[in-house]
Amino acid sequence: MKFKIITSLPVLLASVAIFIASHQPQIDLPDLGILNFDKILHLSAFFVYSLLLMLFLVSNFNFNKRKILLITFAFATLFAISDEFHQSFVPGRDASVYDLLADIIGISLSLLCFNLIYKTSGLIHKYVC
Repeated sequence: MKFKIITSLPVLLASVAIFIASHQPQIDLPDLGILNFDKILHLSAFFVYSLLLMLFLVSNFNFNKRKILLITFAFATLFAISDEFHQSFVPGRDASVYDLLADIIGISLSLLCFNLIYKTSGLIHKYVC
């Protein structure tokens, strides 16, 4: 099976970027109160990652919407868990349930966005597939 490079490359690059960012020693980030900047970065990174993963799935496989959502949630969550596990081996970093929660919130928000776009327009299948 040939994958479409235009949708395969972004999710691959996002995976590499998350891995590289996770491998960096802890840096001081601004504290924004309850939601500190670190959690916003986690949420944002996995929001974008999940959207790119869904784009990849829609354009390369003939899955229905439910299967796309389930695969994305499962794969992105496993990637988030592996990211936290990876961070536990990086000096100055640690695995955090709160970081994982922020990742899962980002994943979930991307699923909601995808679901809304899917319901309100035929753009996903019309322009990507």
